[in-house]
Amino acid sequence: MLKRLIIAIITGAALTGFTFGPAVIHVRFNSIDGLVAEDGVVFDGAAIGKVQTIKYVHDGTFLVSLSIEKDFRDFLTEHARFTITVDPRDNSRKAVEMILIHMGGAPLKNGSSLDGSSTYQVLLEMLQDDARDGVEYLRKEYQRFSRELKSLSENEKVRELLDQMARLEKELKQASREIRDKITSEIIPMLEKEIEELRKELKALGREKEVEPLEKELDKIKYI
Repeated sequence: MLKRLIIAIITGAALTGFTFGPAVIHVRFNSIDGLVAEDGVVFDGAAIGKVQTIKYVHDGTFLVSLSIEKDFRDFLTEHARFTITVDPRDNSRKAVEMILIHMGGAPLKNGSSLDGSSTYQVLLEMLQDDARDGVEYLRKEYQRFSRELKSLSENEKVRELLDQMARLEKELKQASREIRDKITSEIIPMLEKEIEELRKELKALGREKEVEPLEKELDKIKYI
């Protein structure tokens, strides 16, 4: 009788996607930005799992398999989004960050596959649904981005700022006018501040002209 009960419980768990150990989620990314196996998975600053494997798929994407600790399975819902970021616990490593754009929602089954998101894609979703949450998320991301920039060389700062603005430009072109205005009113002053600080650093080195591509890219974003 006990044996049949155990088999029934295990069978039911398999049918619903429930597991007694860590959950596994597969996320597709167009770029992995230096992410490697064994890097962490973080949620609201806490470590919740790790990257199991990374496989290059024939369509040009990367399939990243994540192991999520059982204590955090309840957060794995249709409202979970996954981005690649710098590990908040170790700036020399990358991590996959899980972000909830809403509480509740249908749970993801163990073994589910979904598309990864960029920081700006998550921001757009949050702004469309709740402007306050979106702006708060943006501020946190900017604070983290600013901290990361401080640890880079001048050349790396130029490249990182250019990459950020290129991604921002792409996402803004897909957003509504209302959302574009909300984002640019918050982001433009932040980027201007970082560029001005970088200008001072480069001017002291006699390399002020290296800021010009950043200014041109910023002007493009202003008039989208």
